[in-house]
Amino acid sequence: MATAIKTPTRTKAPEPGTLDFLQRALEDLNRAREHAQQDTQSGIDDATERIRAAADDVRKRLREEADELQRRLEHASEEARVELGLVAVRAQRSPEALSVLARRARSAPPCRPAADRPSRAARPGGC
Repeated sequence: MATAIKTPTRTKAPEPGTLDFLQRALEDLNRAREHAQQDTQSGIDDATERIRAAADDVRKRLREEADELQRRLEHASEEARVELGLVAVRAQRSPEALSVLARRARSAPPCRPAADRPSRAARPGGC
């Protein structure tokens, strides 16, 4: 009797099915979401830094301009101060605003010469 030699048969790997494709697609989407979140957060952080830097720059420039205006006002002649006061009065749009301005002008102490005054930060009246 002849003996049949059985050759080992290879079992085929199952072909990927729809479920496998969907699972891989879901994994790809999750990886893409993670990358997008990282990229978005990085972009937001960069934009926040630029906004803060711009705001600091604007504050610095405004401080410099205010200091320059203060220096100019300190050196202005009395005539120019009177003219600036008149412009401020004309700029008021209501009798109430004029009354408030008049009360403040009466209650404020007269400004001393610049050399006799403390630094601007220590001057509550604004002179």
